[in-house]
Amino acid sequence: MDGDVLSAFNDAVSNGSPGRIETAALALMNEAMANPSDPDATVAAFEASLKLAEQEECAAAIPGADFAMRQQATASHPLMEDRRVLLAYARYCDDSTSESRSELEASLMNVTEPSMLTLRAWIDLYTGYGGSSRWRDAVRTASAAADHMRPFKSSIPQLYFNATESAAISHFMHEPSAEAHERLYRWQLEGEQYWAQVWNSGEEIPDWLEDTRWYGDAWMHAADMMYRSFEGQASSSNGRAVRNQLESMSNAQRASVSSAYSIPMLSRMEYYEPGERPLPFCRGRVNQTRELSYPSVAGWNMRVGTVIVRFTIDADGNVVEPKLLAAVPPGNFEDRVLDTVSEWKFEVHDGQDLSQCRVAGREIYQTVGFYIIRR
Repeated sequence: MDGDVLSAFNDAVSNGSPGRIETAALALMNEAMANPSDPDATVAAFEASLKLAEQEECAAAIPGADFAMRQQATASHPLMEDRRVLLAYARYCDDSTSESRSELEASLMNVTEPSMLTLRAWIDLYTGYGGSSRWRDAVRTASAAADHMRPFKSSIPQLYFNATESAAISHFMHEPSAEAHERLYRWQLEGEQYWAQVWNSGEEIPDWLEDTRWYGDAWMHAADMMYRSFEGQASSSNGRAVRNQLESMSNAQRASVSSAYSIPMLSRMEYYEPGERPLPFCRGRVNQTRELSYPSVAGWNMRVGTVIVRFTIDADGNVVEPKLLAAVPPGNFEDRVLDTVSEWKFEVHDGQDLSQCRVAGREIYQTVGFYIIRR
């Protein structure tokens, strides 16, 4: 094989633009296919096709992936199971059909060691199913992806929690049963547990983990609101059918699941130099003079959901900087909540010496649930 072609490929991968990488990958792939007996041909064709797939040039990646697949099996990179995944993935992302999806899923089942290729393939599969509301398929593939990633959770925590989140939410969307409710709860607790571990380690909490924490809380709260909406609906045959589909965890089941997750106490506290400690916050309450109302469109569609917001209080007790932390489902309630809480005001309890406490800077977290009582 031409060493200049290989050098150009390595240089493009290290320093090149997407266009340079694509050009160099095509050249290397063609060079490998023209020299099938070269000992480096299989690796070169595999790596070139992989880069083309990563650039979403999947049709161009298929010939090289197919060539690598037909080359002799070896005990070193690329292993046959990896070659099979690459070919299946290139075919799937070029033309997502039921046949190509099945081929990709079958190829992934034989892989034990995650790679960026297998991780991307699993994610594309379950997000594709979820995006088209094929919840049963999304549950199956997201669950398999989480199992694939679990032994390597500490190395790829974001991808692992993305898979467990998708599996839990897809299960609940497919069938809001007690089993699905429990799965949501396990996802929430595992995310909270990992969040506390990262916090106690002194590391900065990444944005994705902060989002996971709040969305876990929001989904569990929204699920509870959904079950509450159907309380007392067992009197009619239609009500019994609904109740069969909407079976929540029992209190005993919830306690059993909770006991399986040890959430560490938070050990990292704010430190102040002597004489710099600020005054304690004044005791008081948020006066919700403008009450939250159910958005009419959501009401007409019998929507149930949860919004979690955080806001800060200024020196005059006004709400400033309201921030949306989570909304389930998105696009239904968050605007109404943000608009309403902006008009609330913090009122200090009577009898406090305002020279000995402060209001400004107080952060308040508010969870708002929307549900409909059916009579």
